[in-house]
Amino acid sequence: MHILMKFSIVIPSYQQGRFIENTIQSVLAQNVDKEIFVQDGGSTDDTIRILEKFKNSITWESRPDGGQTCAINAGLKKAEGDIFTYLNSDDVLLPGALEKMQEIFSTNPDVDFAYGMANLIDPNDTYISDYPTCPFDYHELLRTCFICQPACMFRKKAYERLGPFDEKLDYCMDYEYWLRAGKSSRFYYIETKIACSRYHPEAKTIKYPLPVIEEILDMLADYAVPHPDFIWIRSYLNNYFRSKTSDGQNAFVNFSIRYILKLLEIRKKNSLTFKETLWLLSKLFPTYKVICKRRPPPVTF
Repeated sequence: MHILMKFSIVIPSYQQGRFIENTIQSVLAQNVDKEIFVQDGGSTDDTIRILEKFKNSITWESRPDGGQTCAINAGLKKAEGDIFTYLNSDDVLLPGALEKMQEIFSTNPDVDFAYGMANLIDPNDTYISDYPTCPFDYHELLRTCFICQPACMFRKKAYERLGPFDEKLDYCMDYEYWLRAGKSSRFYYIETKIACSRYHPEAKTIKYPLPVIEEILDMLADYAVPHPDFIWIRSYLNNYFRSKTSDGQNAFVNFSIRYILKLLEIRKKNSLTFKETLWLLSKLFPTYKVICKRRPPPVTF
């Protein structure tokens, strides 16, 4: 027998009038007890008009705030449910998502966090690919963020124990939270698709890849021993030089010099050994080829 639970869903929003109605509708369609808080940062597009349409079904406010993470925490402070989550205003829940979460949490009382599979979709709701999720493994989580944020939910008591999301973080606040929680909380992987994460040019993690990875590297300094995994370091180097390298006769020379100087900086900051530094240096030519062919950098969020 499943225990009935109340879900608290926070939707941080800013200038997402194009998508937010679908986001709200995807939550309202869930057949569970729920409350929805939209924390809008003072949008000037169609967002307010859309929020007014749902004024009898949601709680919302629109005012300048400290950004996405502050908005998430502000919404969660109001939450009175048993299960918490936040849903970006361009993402959507799939039909039956909260019913599935209710089943998992009610039959697994020792589970603090549950997350499922997810889709990547484009601005027109067209499927792009599966989000790369996998069963929980803390060591693997340090290497890549395999938890799709809109497909992850957690108990109120876990939030009260762990505290709010880190408001110093603008991009990887969810990744940091999973790492913080993973040290003491049980995660449950659901092999069912729960949500869709929208991939579009204006999404922060797509628009600003270099600042995203810089923030992740700084954040991982508190979790990864002795240093962040080389996957993240290589992604940073690839994105750094993708933005710095230009075509021309001296492109390879300029690239090589910049690569070595940046690599020495990375070595000092992350206390890399000489052997580890040489290994990264050996990736110079493949990295250069990727950049010169203008391929997207191999980044996983």
